[in-house]
Amino acid sequence: MSNFYTLLIKIYQKPGLYLGSPSLSNLYMFLQGYGFAREEQAVGCVNEV
Repeated sequence: MSNFYTLLIKIYQKPGLYLGSPSLSNLYMFLQGYGFAREEQAVGCVNEV
């Protein structure tokens, strides 16, 4: 899950690079695509506390 948090930090630092224009709807769609890509590549999800 640390890869996910690293990704969020990168998006926070340069939102235009990842989202185009910084908005919640663009963030939502980006994260949906990220989740879909992980499922397609059979990476799965790691639950960390």
